[in-house]
Amino acid sequence: MTRDFELPLEIFGQDPATGFATPFIFFWPLPDHEDASAFVTRLQTGLDKISEAIPWVAGKVVKREPPDSHLNDDYPYKIVPSTQTPKLIFHDHRSSLDVPSMDELTEKKFPIRLLDESVLSPVNVLPGRIGDGRDAVLIVQLNRLRGGLAINIVGNHQVLDGTGQEQLIYLLDKACRGEAFDEEEIATANLDKVAIIQPFDSDWQPPLDTMYINPPSATPTPLTEENGNQAMPAIEWVNWALPKKALTELKKAATGHLSCGFVSTDDVLTAFIWQTLARVRLRRLGSSVESTIGRAVNPRRHVGIPAAYPGHISNNAFSKLTLRDLSVNSLGQVSSILRMAVDPSTSGLRDSTREFATLLHRATDKSTVSMSARLNLDSDLMLSSWASMRCYQFTFGLDLGNPSAFRRPKQAHVPSLVFLLPRNRDGEIVVKMGIRKDDLYVLQKDKIWIEFAEYIG
Repeated sequence: MTRDFELPLEIFGQDPATGFATPFIFFWPLPDHEDASAFVTRLQTGLDKISEAIPWVAGKVVKREPPDSHLNDDYPYKIVPSTQTPKLIFHDHRSSLDVPSMDELTEKKFPIRLLDESVLSPVNVLPGRIGDGRDAVLIVQLNRLRGGLAINIVGNHQVLDGTGQEQLIYLLDKACRGEAFDEEEIATANLDKVAIIQPFDSDWQPPLDTMYINPPSATPTPLTEENGNQAMPAIEWVNWALPKKALTELKKAATGHLSCGFVSTDDVLTAFIWQTLARVRLRRLGSSVESTIGRAVNPRRHVGIPAAYPGHISNNAFSKLTLRDLSVNSLGQVSSILRMAVDPSTSGLRDSTREFATLLHRATDKSTVSMSARLNLDSDLMLSSWASMRCYQFTFGLDLGNPSAFRRPKQAHVPSLVFLLPRNRDGEIVVKMGIRKDDLYVLQKDKIWIEFAEYIG
């Protein structure tokens, strides 16, 4: 691919609601006397190499409206050339006592309250907030801390879903270590983004109960508490850690009560979180209220897209139960329900992914179509698992070994949004949770939850 390009994004990236940033922050201990200039050079070399092989990595996202664009007017959001390589920013925070040291972060297990995006990130997660370079496909910030180093690799979510961003960082890691790219890796990264998934034919009609369009009478649930809505309850971001032993015990407890042949640890942990929040919410919502979980999935295998394709290919696997059923059913039963919603032999993800793509393609106003269109964030849940990502394997050729920690920063509050962060080298999974403060108070006293989960804060 030449550097003279205009690439329409996949249909999923045409949804303006995906226009936020996705930060991946890696931490290492580093004595204060160590010079960080070699790390800047190594990262810059890697960025140069990946940009040469995949030029769109150094691009930016723009919206082209007719007659400004002659190319794929149904796909107005496009990547266009911007810089030779993604921007690399260096910040030395060692002189600021307001920025926590690596020792403090390690001692407290990297709590959200110490990970302010205004310090560690070049841009904020949500759009419409401060930060230069929000339109960049990729932007990197290297933070020198007292006694440590933090590298934040931020992707544009219209271009990259979590799977796609992790694959791109895998390639950056190879480049930084001086390892050559495979021909297949580069060919896959440069596939035609429009042709990667096709909508249904024109005679196809969506089901009346489609999850991707708001019912005509529905009032959308606000996503953040910073929109002037005084009636919205206070929301808090918190981290919880579940060690390998706890995950093993949960998996063992679930396996004895399955209604399907297999469940993964990811299924079990997701079920455990969903059930726990159902118990917490029962006191204020009542047992008959239904709770839907929108579980973010990587549908590439369902629609014939290469697993290593670094783009934006998104869908949710939806499951629904009443709060009562969530509370009384066994962990194995709920885990089985979640497994059947993602397993290729029992799920409808192949058709629902094309359904979502078709609705986005047909919509004149693409903001009317969304994976969270029918979710009520007071009773429902959005969960994205990064647990299987290889983030603790990346070294970027810095001679510092594997990262000590991986986190997402503190950001504007989003209710009922949960991330399962990558499993660390000890097998621990950290859960990042956006939760009402009154629900958090109850959760901290839930005996079943705190038996397995350690509060980090």
